[in-house]
Amino acid sequence: MKPSGIQINKPVMVMFIGIIILVIVGYRIYRNPTHFTILQDSTMEKLVDVPADSKEKAKSVKVKEVTVKVKVDGKEVDILTRQTDPSTVSPQLDLLLLHGQKFTSENWADIQTLQLLSVWNYRPVAVDLPGYGKSKSAAVKDNVAFMEELIQALKLNAPVIISPSMSGEFSLPYLFKDPSNVLIRSKAYIPVAPVYTDKYDKKLYEQLKIPTAIIYGQKDETLGTDSKENLKNLPGSKLFMIEGAGHAAYLDKPDKFHQILYSFLLEIAKK
Repeated sequence: MKPSGIQINKPVMVMFIGIIILVIVGYRIYRNPTHFTILQDSTMEKLVDVPADSKEKAKSVKVKEVTVKVKVDGKEVDILTRQTDPSTVSPQLDLLLLHGQKFTSENWADIQTLQLLSVWNYRPVAVDLPGYGKSKSAAVKDNVAFMEELIQALKLNAPVIISPSMSGEFSLPYLFKDPSNVLIRSKAYIPVAPVYTDKYDKKLYEQLKIPTAIIYGQKDETLGTDSKENLKNLPGSKLFMIEGAGHAAYLDKPDKFHQILYSFLLEIAKK
């Protein structure tokens, strides 16, 4: 007796459905390639919204200029820092904010990063590196020693280090000095297209087990791309591409940068 009704060839049906899915995905990539890049090359979809009242509260936070004496090659040098007080007497994290070659610590105040970090109950310190901004010029032969002296002078406890562009010459050697004890030196790393990433090979990166938020601008096709590819070898890293931003992504799109910062620091503070 012949079976009644329409007979469905399951292999053919599975193949047909697969073709339809491929066509839909291909069309979406064609119409919006940036969307595809974000899903594959970042964790932007996991971001937490910054509290709505953060910006308003940040307006009343005072940024202080504090000069500290730091030993540079055996001599004491005056280093200018910009600081804000945390919202409570027990801040969750300390942060050290460095800067790129064309910038200073003032940029972090201008876009209210320092003020927001204070509102979120962190202790942030932005620094004018030697010879930049209001810090005295000094020939730094040992960037690691300078970082160690700076952190000690500021009494920072394993600070999260935010390091854009040129400051990679300071942050990366400092972190790589003692990979096995890196978390004693810094609880997390937030590089924004830093230089110096090509100085270390993949095996060395794999030894540096530090939570890392790799941030780069979509339009930064030189240093942003190169640093991203090297830093991806860090076992505890996450990628965050900021759409429409260039090399100084945090200045181009500060709201998106702050959302990444807020989301990432929430995770670090819980550990």
